[in-house]
Amino acid sequence: MCIYLINTLCNIRYVKLTINLTHILLTNLKKMKKLIYLSLISLSLFSCSPEIHRYAAVAHHDNVSIVTEPIPADVIVDKTKTIQGTSVSTTYFGFFRTGDLNYADVNLQGASGSLEKQAAVYIALDGTDFDIIVNPKYFVKIEKTLFTESITATVVGYGANIKLK
Repeated sequence: MCIYLINTLCNIRYVKLTINLTHILLTNLKKMKKLIYLSLISLSLFSCSPEIHRYAAVAHHDNVSIVTEPIPADVIVDKTKTIQGTSVSTTYFGFFRTGDLNYADVNLQGASGSLEKQAAVYIALDGTDFDIIVNPKYFVKIEKTLFTESITATVVGYGANIKLK
């Protein structure tokens, strides 16, 4: 009889312990759910940016030749004033980038700040009647801190129009 009472008391304690552990797990699971949802929302908000493909694959064949005729055109340069554009982008923690999202389709020399240079060209030509920038001068400033990197690119040059003959 005594053994039966001890077993019953142990089972009751086991059930109470199981109920308490289940309650603790469910309470923490609710908190974890909130943390998971918050993480997913912040990840989706801060990691969404347009993907830009800048390079295209080119097929190299030795026995293929393409003959193109030059297009006759005149470049009319306006030397009375210069045009200028500045683009700033900041990268946080090496992942999250803020800055301009419009870029000019130009081939630029040098790797430092090439996206910012393209954005500066776009900003300089946007809202003007010019087609290209003649004699562009690029100024790139890179500032690095522990958690951020800020790139400022400025382009200055003469605006020009292309007139086809």
